[in-house]
Amino acid sequence: MWPKEGIGRGNPWAYLTDRGLKGAWWEQHWLTAYQTLVLTPDSYGGEEATGLRRLHSSFRQVIEDVNEHLSDDLGLNRIGARSVSGLLARVAAKLLAFNIGLWLNKLFGRPAFALATLFSL
Repeated sequence: MWPKEGIGRGNPWAYLTDRGLKGAWWEQHWLTAYQTLVLTPDSYGGEEATGLRRLHSSFRQVIEDVNEHLSDDLGLNRIGARSVSGLLARVAAKLLAFNIGLWLNKLFGRPAFALATLFSL
């Protein structure tokens, strides 16, 4: 498994994941190795389970949209850096570009993730 330092400081809340990390083994692993809670859609039970799963799904959709824009539109999945400092600089530049795009869309009253049509060529 990835070293504990790879996730940064402990997360006081929880990570929302898809079903790929479901199961008691994963829950225990993340809790003991990283001192954090990992929630999958199957983590919810009781009377409120349906509503909580729906809320989980809506948050995960935002996460998937962000990942898609970062990888497809901004090329985060093909960094091509030759050093750690180059990697950090390129990731920071892509995150900055993404956040500027979100800000501009908000400024002009556009949908937040309408990044592909932000600038016409």
